[in-house]
This record gives sequence, C-alpha cells and structure tokens, in this order.
Amino acid sequence: MRLLFFVLLLLTVAGRASSSLADSLLQADVLFIYVHGFAEMKEVVPFEGALRSALADKALNAQVYTFRYDSVHFDLSRVTYQWTCAKERAWEAGEELLNEVILPLEEAGTPYVLTSYSLGCRVVSRALALCPQELHQVLGVYFMGAAITCDSTLEQRCLPKGAWITNYYSPFFDEALKFSYYNAEGAHAGGEVGFSDEDLFQNYRTCCTHVHKGGPLQRDYSNLAQAILEQSLLRGGLQLPGERPGLNWRLPVFKGVMHWNDILAVSRDGGLLLVQQHVNTMHYRLVEIQPDGDRRRLGWCRSLGTLLEKYELEDAVSAWPGPDLKCTSAQ
Repeated sequence: MRLLFFVLLLLTVAGRASSSLADSLLQADVLFIYVHGFAEMKEVVPFEGALRSALADKALNAQVYTFRYDSVHFDLSRVTYQWTCAKERAWEAGEELLNEVILPLEEAGTPYVLTSYSLGCRVVSRALALCPQELHQVLGVYFMGAAITCDSTLEQRCLPKGAWITNYYSPFFDEALKFSYYNAEGAHAGGEVGFSDEDLFQNYRTCCTHVHKGGPLQRDYSNLAQAILEQSLLRGGLQLPGERPGLNWRLPVFKGVMHWNDILAVSRDGGLLLVQQHVNTMHYRLVEIQPDGDRRRLGWCRSLGTLLEKYELEDAVSAWPGPDLKCTSAQ
C-alpha cells in the first residue's frame, strides 16, 4: 500500500512548457497558472477543468494555463531513484517557469495567480527563489498538498511586502504525503502538517487527498478551485455575482474535519473568524471561534464575496498588495 502511494506521488510531471506564452494569455484580464502534480498525464488536469467550469459564462476575460514540465518515466524496481529524479526535474523546471511565464507576465503588466500542487509546489518555490525582482502583478500564490519539507522557506523574498503564500494542507487524508513522503524524506511535508514559517505561509487545513475522488466524503485538491478563484478576484477588486446569504441561526458547530475545508481566517476581538467550504455542496460558512474553543456559525452563503461583505470582512482578501483588475468582455 505504501509503495502504491509512493508511485502516485511520483506521477507529477508531463510535457515541456512552451517557449513563450500566447498573446491571448498575455492580454487576459487575469491569468490563472496551474503547476501540476498528480493526474497531469491528462490533456486537461482536474484542477484546470474545475477552474474552467467555475469561469464559464462569466463576463471576464480570465484565462487558465497549465505549466507542464518533463515527466519521469519510472519503474517500480527503481522507485527511490525515480523519486530523486522527479525532485530534480521539478527543481530545474522552476527556472523555466520564471523565465517563460512569470517574467513575461510582469513585463506585459498582466495580473496572474500561481497555483501549484504536490511536486508542482517545488517548481513554484524554486521560481520565486530565483526571481531577481519584486513581483507586482501577482494576485496570489497557492500551494496544495505541497511535497516540500515543512520547515522549508524561500531563499529570496520576491513577493510584495505584506504578501504571503496560502498553503492548503491535509493532516488526516493525504496518505501519499503522510506515509510515502515521510518514508522517503524522513520529514513531514508542508502539505501534510503545514509550514513552520508563519511569516511567509498561511496554513489552512483541508480534507483533500492525493487520489482523485478519494472517498464518499473526501475530494482531491481540485475541490479548492472555486475558493481560490473567488479569493483571487476579490483581491483584485472583482466580485462574482452571487446569491444572498442564507437564513442563519447562531448554532454551535463541530470543526468539520470530515467534510469542510478551511479557506481563510481573520482574527477579531480576541477570537477567530474562520471561513470554511463544504466539499460536496460547495457553500461557505463563517464560524466564530472563541478562545475557550466555543464554535458558532455566524452565517452561510454560496458566494464567498457576499459572505465577506455581509460581515465586513473584505479586508481578509483586499489586504493583498497586488494589482487592481479591470474587467473586459471575454473574447
């Protein structure tokens, strides 16, 4: 079983990135970049497909681009060697991501979002470490199930002052990281337990798995696409049309370990306001957590922006020091 999960973790790369971005991507209102991990052998990987579905019928020229890099052709008899090769190739791909994607977008003045999964987080981490300048067009950096040791940090801080990396980790359900990564590296991954550098990373617990549709309650990390999309647009000053908040009673709630993903949190009045998203219905709820551990639902809604606006929490996303988005009609 552990060998199987290790094999799944190795399925992280495919293809070679193009030498330059298409003009249509450089001219987008915002470009969502996904650096793949698991299931990347498909023409459209699950996270990319989820993002495209979320953007369907939206009056916004938002584009989605999957950055692909060399695959590792491994066999079970050399699994440890192949894991080493996969790490090295992901590390090398960071320079390609920087020179062929990030810097051209900065030069063109195109707002973009960096989202990565599993070994793809190594690619992004390396690109940011090599970056020679402060980034002005980035609207967010998101790690999901990061296959990077939990005490890692960036060698160079190129993100704007006040920016951070949002790290979605899964302490209970990501068996590939819990067993295979730990056995290979002798340390816990940031995608399993969160990163220790809390000045750079904001860690949020999820119930995601490395395996696509891992069970009747758990989902893979593509389940986070809608929340990442809404957060990123809100950071740029755009809110997608959404429903009004639902009728709510201030009821006590559990932590939601089995079927709620933590999305973002805000400290207030000595307590914590936590936004969670249900893995099946995809609606959001706002939970107030008191210092004594008491948890109450303040409200719920299918629109993240509407929920934050109702409870005056827009600063939770607008604090990002990135560009303002200009909405044009999608071509």
